[in-house]
Amino acid sequence: MSSILRRTRLSKICYYLLGSAIVGGGAYGAYASVVYYQAEEQRVMKAVEEQRKLDESLSKMALELETRRIRDTTKAEFDARILEERKMWEREMDMQLKRAANAHAEHLERVIKTQKQLHDVENQQLNEVTKEQRVEAVEGQRKDESLSKMALEPEMGQMRNNTEADFDARILEERKMWEREMDMQLRRAAIAHAEHLERMIKTQKQLHDVENQQLNEEAVRIERNKFAKQIGGAVTKLSAIEESLNSRAAMDLENKKAKIYWTICQSLMDTLVNGGCTTTTTAGKGTKTLYKTSLKEVALLKKLTENDAFAQHICKHFPQAAIDQGVPTEQGLKQRFDRVYKLARWTAQIGEEGGGLLKYIASWLQSLVTFELPTPSFAEDRINVERYEPYELLSQIRHFVEQRDLANAVRLANLMRGEPARVLRDWLNDAKYHLEVRFLIELLFAHSQAAGIMTTY
Repeated sequence: MSSILRRTRLSKICYYLLGSAIVGGGAYGAYASVVYYQAEEQRVMKAVEEQRKLDESLSKMALELETRRIRDTTKAEFDARILEERKMWEREMDMQLKRAANAHAEHLERVIKTQKQLHDVENQQLNEVTKEQRVEAVEGQRKDESLSKMALEPEMGQMRNNTEADFDARILEERKMWEREMDMQLRRAAIAHAEHLERMIKTQKQLHDVENQQLNEEAVRIERNKFAKQIGGAVTKLSAIEESLNSRAAMDLENKKAKIYWTICQSLMDTLVNGGCTTTTTAGKGTKTLYKTSLKEVALLKKLTENDAFAQHICKHFPQAAIDQGVPTEQGLKQRFDRVYKLARWTAQIGEEGGGLLKYIASWLQSLVTFELPTPSFAEDRINVERYEPYELLSQIRHFVEQRDLANAVRLANLMRGEPARVLRDWLNDAKYHLEVRFLIELLFAHSQAAGIMTTY
């Protein structure tokens, strides 16, 4: 817009100067045109200064818009657009100024050329006429110049007034056009700013919604994790409780089995000591009663302790004959010992080589006249058979049997020699058989007690 203004002004000035040069003629017309050109140039400079002020106001307005855009995320784009428009406007102004400068230079060149041509013509005319004529011509020229000046002053004033009025009108019109264009640009900028604000608000709302959604999801995730941890802790506790209950139930079951195990072992021990059944066999003219007990409970123990390697190993060592036919009981062995004891005393004096009837009678008579005195237990571990009489050994064996110490009784019975050893042989074998089975039962009994202690909580 300013370039159009400058172009209009310069074209008016050029036309006016050319007209003045043609109308005025001569050097005076050129001088007047130059003076007027200078005045017009000052007015142009004022207009340029005013335009600069308008540019400054435009820059301030752009700065205000830029300040508003700082709050928005699209400030860079808007500033770039304003900067691009400003650069385009500046480039257009520079082009118009360059064109005006070129036109001004061309006009000056034409004026100077015209003045030079006029000067050459005048010099030629002056050279052709005489000096007087030159003086007259100069005086006439001065008169003509004064007359022309006087005649031209009103016209020049009128033209100046018309030109100024026309120039002011054009400036006013251009200003109005510029103001309208500026208003339109400001409205567009305001509309664009409002749209941008609306987009930014919408974007911020979307971002806010997304952030709220993320926060809600994060809160839900945290609560879910807490709930999952609580559930996991509860499940762990329940698992521990269940495991403890299962372990306790298993311990209760094992304890119950251990009690049953102990009860069976106790029953076996009681049966082995006191006897549970009798078996009667006939030999020759008399009858011989053997007290034996059945070990059927061993099969039950095998089934009960099928997961116990130690108990199974012990149960495997029970003789099959003991399970099927029974084992001599302690009470039965004691009663049998009472019978064989008399026979052993009667034959106590019969050696390994045996003897005749008289020797047996003598041994019997000696046993009758030999009194049984209570003898203390042997203190030494090793017993010299040669130091003790057979009666003393038999009395000590009887003492151990009465004290239910079959182990020491068997130990001493093994030391007997001669006919008493043959008399005690069957009883000794049954006693050893009894002690063997009893040792196994005692092992099971001790193991059952240990199992009961281990399963007690």
